[in-house]
Amino acid sequence: MPVISRVLSAVWILAGYLVVLPANAQTTTQISLDLTLNYVVSSNQVSTSGFGTIDPFGSVTWQGLQTFTDTSADFPIVLTFANGDTLQAESMTPRGTNMASFTITGGTGAFRNATGSFIAQGL
Repeated sequence: MPVISRVLSAVWILAGYLVVLPANAQTTTQISLDLTLNYVVSSNQVSTSGFGTIDPFGSVTWQGLQTFTDTSADFPIVLTFANGDTLQAESMTPRGTNMASFTITGGTGAFRNATGSFIAQGL
C-alpha cells in the first residue's frame, strides 16, 4: 500500500502543476495599416523607412532592407510601436513583383514570440 500512496501523491502533485501552468493561447488580431514609406535604391538593395499608424495599435515606424538576387528579393522589416515594442517579419518573393508575402518572425514586448503572415501590395 505505501507504493500506491506514493504514486497517487505524485499524480496529485503533477495534476496541481498542470492547473497552475499558464496556457499559451494564440490571439488573432485583424489590423489596418496606413504607412508613408521612403525608398533609397541602390544597385541590388532598396532601403525603406517610414511612419504611420496600425489600427488598433497606434503610431508605428517601419525599417526594412530589401536585397535582390537574380531571381528573388529578401525583405526583412521591423515595425516599432510608440511604446517601444517591435514586430519583425521577413519576405522572400520572386523578383519583379509589386507584392510581398511576409512571415512574422517574432518581436519584443506584446509581440514576443508572435507568428502569422500578411501581404503588402504596391511595393
